[in-house]
Amino acid sequence: MTPAVLPLYNQPAHLIRRAQQRFAALFNERLGHTTLTAPQMSVLIVVLQNENLEQKGVAAAAVLDPMTVSDIIRRLERKGLLRRDRSDRSPRGHLISLTDEGQALMKEIQPSLDAIQEELLCDLSQEEQRLFLTLLSRVARVKNNFTAGLEP
Repeated sequence: MTPAVLPLYNQPAHLIRRAQQRFAALFNERLGHTTLTAPQMSVLIVVLQNENLEQKGVAAAAVLDPMTVSDIIRRLERKGLLRRDRSDRSPRGHLISLTDEGQALMKEIQPSLDAIQEELLCDLSQEEQRLFLTLLSRVARVKNNFTAGLEP
């Protein structure tokens, strides 16, 4: 007897992967010219929205591994988009901030970032969008003070 398997389009993993593919296509279409990756963009957004975070705070807010964030920050520094300044809070800590060039880039691409989000969620009402983001955060087990505002 063949084991019962959910139809492909009822499998959460498949649907999440398809949503990721759709996001990647939109990201490349609208922001491919920047040569930035989606994780790099996540770090830039976190730094833009949260002044005076140390590197470990950036990692927590972006929900990325600290070593990955360290590498991303180093690459974004080389591109002239981020800078690290010594922190008074800890002897080895660095405060991460956008350079003037990083600020200008984020201002320039904000309409594209908004358009990507709008296009991803365009088939959902405002209420459905909030519910979708809340549920997706739970599935992804993203629960920190940076996502608390998504609760219905």
